[in-house]
Amino acid sequence: MARGNIYAALKHNWTPTPQNLVNSTPLTDTYKVFFRLHPLSQVLDRTNPLTQIVHGRKLSYLGPGD
Repeated sequence: MARGNIYAALKHNWTPTPQNLVNSTPLTDTYKVFFRLHPLSQVLDRTNPLTQIVHGRKLSYLGPGD
């Protein structure tokens, strides 16, 4: 994949940059799936100030939440 991007960059006189050479979509999708769907992942809602208090009272697989 990167080799094809390098050849395309040389052919069109593009300056090779990490953004041009590597497609980050699969990695980004993996992070999104893990942090949104994994049962151990808990994301705080920043719009509600009471969320942090409720989050501290929840129990997770690892024990009491922080």
